[in-house]
Amino acid sequence: MDILYCDPHLVVALKPAGISAEADGGRGDDLPTLLTAALRARGEKEQLFVVHRLDRAVGGLTVLARTKAAAASLGAAVGQKDGFSKDYFAVIQGQMTPAEGRLQHYLRRDGLRGRAVPADSHAAGAKRAELLYRTLAEAQTDTGTPITAVAVRLCTGRFHQIRAQFAFAGHPLVGDGKYGAAAYAPQPALFAASFSFLHPADGRPLSFFAPPPEAYPFSVFPKNTFTPLSFSF
Repeated sequence: MDILYCDPHLVVALKPAGISAEADGGRGDDLPTLLTAALRARGEKEQLFVVHRLDRAVGGLTVLARTKAAAASLGAAVGQKDGFSKDYFAVIQGQMTPAEGRLQHYLRRDGLRGRAVPADSHAAGAKRAELLYRTLAEAQTDTGTPITAVAVRLCTGRFHQIRAQFAFAGHPLVGDGKYGAAAYAPQPALFAASFSFLHPADGRPLSFFAPPPEAYPFSVFPKNTFTPLSFSF
């Protein structure tokens, strides 16, 4: 487990795609269990609290609290618009028009199908979803399908929000068959690359960044496509 930062209050780690961000019924391959083992090996206290989540299929940065007070503070920050900024890299099918903009939808969680669906603003369970995006580079798959690397900043945090909103805009993430992608990849092409928040104990600003894995489809683009400067919204 790749731990980027650790102190008595929190731990920041890279979650691999394909593992659960929450305890997963004793299977032993979820993020809290793997981090607990890593902390135990370092002689560290093992208590952990999940304060924000990534889809199982999505890899990237995640933070877990190590005390109840830190969990309460970070959990409150995640729920505030400006308390916890989260930025992602994604690779989508097609080319976005305009190249930079804002997506806004109302989403409802469909528990039977395990996905988010568009909804009328007044429908039961509907929640407003908003994100900012910016085109970083354009390319093609081996079969000639146009694809685009985008930077994404969440303004709200909804279930499957990025995956659903780009799909509803006509540009599903490469590899995201659940939302209608035709271009194949082993996982949906989404990576939690950056977040910033105030330390729950002393209030100092913390920022973290990690580039996406050098794997398809991110590997189609030049490495300098995915840098901290990409998130200049």
